[in-house]
Amino acid sequence: MAIYDNERRAFEALREHKGMVQYLTGYTHAEKDTVDTGERSVPSGTQRDHSTKNTFNLLLEFGEFDLDEFFGQRNPPVLQDETDQFWRALFEVADALNGLHNLEVVTHGYVREFFGLHADIKPDNILSVQGKFKLSDPGFAVFVEKKGKDLKEYVMGGTETYGNHQLSNYHRLSNSRRFVSLRD
Repeated sequence: MAIYDNERRAFEALREHKGMVQYLTGYTHAEKDTVDTGERSVPSGTQRDHSTKNTFNLLLEFGEFDLDEFFGQRNPPVLQDETDQFWRALFEVADALNGLHNLEVVTHGYVREFFGLHADIKPDNILSVQGKFKLSDPGFAVFVEKKGKDLKEYVMGGTETYGNHQLSNYHRLSNSRRFVSLRD
């Protein structure tokens, strides 16, 4: 539930950024568990099992494909117009990331500034939505309020394949060193 709440709050905070997949709503759903007897499943509510399991769900904008699928299924842009269009679309993700790194939240006319870190940037988390690339999956995102000083903190999260191997799954969050790794 903690990752669900964190991701939901991150999507809500970043809703003004064009380069972020838009969060529509979230909900929980109670499911009755079944017991596997080896031969057949026994529905919940029987004498063997009385448990239920909650699922936590986010409803987001529909992404037709991710960046990994884009590179795997399409020819790379070759013509100047195609190349320009591709990079313009991808730069919207960079703009969203900049907004995440320098988040401003206005509450009752009062502006609060935060350092932010996505902590899981990878091709699978960059989606094509109506022909534009958008950043998704801020489940590991961390936001720390700026208080007039350089912040140096390590946070947990991400996918090791795309990260700085010297830091493993820890990221240094700092306003003086913007990108730690491909994860951000």
